[in-house]
Amino acid sequence: METPNIHITPEILNIIASIDEFKGEWAGSNNLPQARMLAMKKAATIQAIGAACRTDGAAINNEEVHDLLARGTKELFDSHAQEEAWGYNSVLEQIFSLQSYASLSEELIKNLYVQLFSQYSINIGDKNDYKKSLNQFEAFNNKGESLGILFDGEKPEDVPSKVKSLLEWTHSELQKQALHPLLVISIFMLYFQAIQPFEHGNSKLSNLLVYYLLMKCGYSYMPYTSLELQFEENSKKYFFAIMRAQRTIHADNSMIGDWVLFFLYSLKLQKDNLIRKISEASKMQPLAPLAIEILDILKEHGQATISDICTLTDANRNTVKVRLRNMVGTKQLCKHGKGKGTRYTVCAGT
Repeated sequence: METPNIHITPEILNIIASIDEFKGEWAGSNNLPQARMLAMKKAATIQAIGAACRTDGAAINNEEVHDLLARGTKELFDSHAQEEAWGYNSVLEQIFSLQSYASLSEELIKNLYVQLFSQYSINIGDKNDYKKSLNQFEAFNNKGESLGILFDGEKPEDVPSKVKSLLEWTHSELQKQALHPLLVISIFMLYFQAIQPFEHGNSKLSNLLVYYLLMKCGYSYMPYTSLELQFEENSKKYFFAIMRAQRTIHADNSMIGDWVLFFLYSLKLQKDNLIRKISEASKMQPLAPLAIEILDILKEHGQATISDICTLTDANRNTVKVRLRNMVGTKQLCKHGKGKGTRYTVCAGT
């Protein structure tokens, strides 16, 4: 595989500089309380799983993902979407918990794929090997509903050589450091999606491999903010950019710049989202862990009853009542209604 010709614009350079500046700040000073960090990671994980599954065709919302993870069991699933969500969480946890990151290999990718669909009850072919029939890249909306086929993947007989070539190129470019690692990773994702090496779930696997490469390259803040969320919230631009770029990767790569810019812009939005969360968290440092969790729940769901909060936090009802009363008193939360219908929201400015 030859290195695509990317026109490096001032906009691309500015975005990369912004991301790398935050990368350095994150590594140098991370003074948030552990409870707050865990809450941020939990919220980001739920967002990541939900968005990844929906953009790959699984109909599951974030509340269902939260409930699935809260159950803490993989014995019973109510839908194939839950099976996929559980598998995605399993691989995500593994990637983020690694102490070191080796170069990507076919063996590693196949192992992650097997783990991703370890609980999947539908026959998707041999999970230990590449696809045996032609497949396609399909676009989905935020409800997991199909928007149509964007392009065909590579022919099955070409997959092994294409994957091998892509991995060799990625390893070589990251070692040479002639091309910025974020540019290398953006190209890796585009080509992996173009190959569509497995029967099912290539988009989810692609996201996970991007996380692996980002963590390998020192972007250690990835567990605390979701990149998949940016892809989902900007899905039209995501699908359009990847479709246009894919059409030219075997020719002149004239459209690859649009994809690279979209990918980098998504990383910037991801980073900006984490900066906002950190800013909010700094104001909340004196709060108890339960109060932090309540605020996260209400910011994610908009409003909730005492019963909702008890279910989502697994906290004692009386403890929740006391905490809510204190938070209403300090104007962190607003109370609406009376009795069983009472609902709570986050006050403006909190």
